[in-house]
Amino acid sequence: MKKAIKNIFVLSSLYLGWIIGYSQVDNIDSLKRVVESQVIDTVKINTLNKLSNLLTQEGNFENSFKHAKSALALAQKNKYEYGIASAEYNIGSFYHNINNHSEATQHYLISLSRFNEIGYKKGIADSYYSIAQVYTGQENYA
Repeated sequence: MKKAIKNIFVLSSLYLGWIIGYSQVDNIDSLKRVVESQVIDTVKINTLNKLSNLLTQEGNFENSFKHAKSALALAQKNKYEYGIASAEYNIGSFYHNINNHSEATQHYLISLSRFNEIGYKKGIADSYYSIAQVYTGQENYA
């Protein structure tokens, strides 16, 4: 019985280690392949924005910014409001992470306005939260 419990523990530990070891790098690589092969603009825009977001989480701010700018240009060309709002938010995140507070705030405010226009509540909440984070970082509580 003890041996069976030990085996279950070892297998569970290995499985848990595999899950924890699974990196977002695989997600990033997959998204890059989707972007390269995508022909439908809204899907490409959403994929570029998701890729930008994941790259930010990985600390790869320059590439995140590049993909957010690409998403923004394509979203503006297609008048895709959700894509514009998401790209502006990601650009704000880039500036926030490099401590350019005025640019970050400007892009977060644009994303807030766009999310308000389309009624996307999660985007509105995220934008407000990020604006608050910028102000907190500046110790600007007014």
